[in-house]
Amino acid sequence: MRKMKWDLSLAEKAQNVTDSCPDNINTGDGYGENVLASYVENPGKALEITLLDVEAVNATTYWKEQFRFQSFNADYFKNAITKDSQM
Repeated sequence: MRKMKWDLSLAEKAQNVTDSCPDNINTGDGYGENVLASYVENPGKALEITLLDVEAVNATTYWKEQFRFQSFNADYFKNAITKDSQM
């Protein structure tokens, strides 16, 4: 497993993307993001931390499951690595 360390510059870029709330996926600047849309029955509850925690776990589980169906060959890494590299 790669060792990770906090990158303040990357954190600032992530915050800028979050603050601007874009409707498309960023593909530049050497980084990307994982995006998953979710529907909440009661929008008033959407801001509760516990619900956000559950949604974060659900999204991560969903993305992890996507790896099970990938064929990680040379063509995959050449053409589609942007999709899964953040996980």
